[in-house]
Amino acid sequence: MSLTFEHAQAVHNLLANVASHLDAEQWDDFRTCCNGEFQYKVTAFSADLGADMVWLEHDVKELKEMFSMIPKHVRMRGVLRRHVSPARITLMDGGEVSAASTVLLVHTAESGETKVIASGRYFDRIAFDARATPQLVSRHVALDTITWNPGLHVPV
Repeated sequence: MSLTFEHAQAVHNLLANVASHLDAEQWDDFRTCCNGEFQYKVTAFSADLGADMVWLEHDVKELKEMFSMIPKHVRMRGVLRRHVSPARITLMDGGEVSAASTVLLVHTAESGETKVIASGRYFDRIAFDARATPQLVSRHVALDTITWNPGLHVPV
């Protein structure tokens, strides 16, 4: 497979849809953007430890269970938005592509006060199904932020 403009545009659209579904807390719609072997991982580098801390590592089944528990948690009130930069897309062996982008997680409280609460990078692996529709195979969220707000129980 060669990386065509149409493939690159489809990947950009997929990543925009993923961010939109996460912003709207449309968990089932988010999962439809992922293939059955999807892996999700969140890490943050600790200068004190000199290593990455793994904050979350789930497969698609574990994510579904986590999504079902979100309504039972005490959460930050307000709106979360993910500002995702356009991804750099690279063709990998086997016809998959990698996409690297930066992300800012922005929280607006019910009072209207807005704060950037996290920054980091998305490292996505994407495969195309038989109809050339892209699906996430994995997402590694590598956060620069290591101080985390209590009550944030949703995927970055």
